Order: sequence, then C-alpha cells, then structure tokens
Amino acid sequence: MLEELGQVVGVPKHGVALARRCREARASARAAANGAAPVTVFCPIWRNPWMTFRDATYVGDMLATTGMHNVFGSEPGRDFFEVALEEVRRRRPLLVLLPDEPYVFAEKHARELADAGIEALFVLMCGKDLSWYGPRTPVAIEHIARVARRAAR
Repeated sequence: MLEELGQVVGVPKHGVALARRCREARASARAAANGAAPVTVFCPIWRNPWMTFRDATYVGDMLATTGMHNVFGSEPGRDFFEVALEEVRRRRPLLVLLPDEPYVFAEKHARELADAGIEALFVLMCGKDLSWYGPRTPVAIEHIARVARRAAR
C-alpha cells in the first residue's frame, strides 16, 4: 500500500523506500523476539470509561508485530470498547502501556491501576508510536519492540 501511495502522489521512490524500511523494522522486531513467548499487555486508549482495542486495529497489529499479546485482542464485537479494571486484573497482563494519546495517561494513572490490584510493569509511552502510521512506522516498531524486550526480561 505504501508503494502504491507513493505512485499515486508522484513520489514512487519514497513509497518503495518507506515500504522497505517498514519490512526491515518488522523483520528485525521478529528476529529480536527470537521465538520468545509474546509479552502479555494491556494498553488503554481512554479513561472514564476505561477503553481498549482488539487485535484487528492498527495499534493491535503494532503490538503483535513487536512481540506482544494484547489480553483483550480477541474480544468479539467492536474494535474499540470499554473494559472494567476488574477484568484487566483477572487477565494478568505482564505489561501495561500508557500512551499519551488519544488520552494523556500519566504516572497517576499507573498508580490508579496498581491500586486496583493490577500487578504489571507500567510504561508511559508516545501514543504516536502506537497509532500514527506512515513515515514514522519503522522507528515506532523499533521503539515498541524495545519496550517488549525490556518487559520480557
């Protein structure tokens, strides 16, 4: 698709180059995971109500690409949906990613989740890495894969 987009907007070499960098970043992330079990993760996108997403979304694919297993990824129904903190706790994610967009999560939200009994590694991260596709995708894959490797240790 990136190659086609480059053609359509008149910069075919840029489209090919970006597609190549995305493929390389994806292959590198998979190689770095080296067959390890995926890191179980909960990643909210909103609070009041708490919301998350299925694997069928771009952000869900970014997590899977980088060696993570979204504990809500295979939920039936809508791509983005409400979750109860009790259900997050029950699913026992090893990692909780707290992006700064679309909702701006902060340390106080990590404490709120911990106070709700969620025992995990909490990581604040750039929401653009998770959900802005295009030229930033290769670097975003590298950033997210680094977080996954750190959580797997």
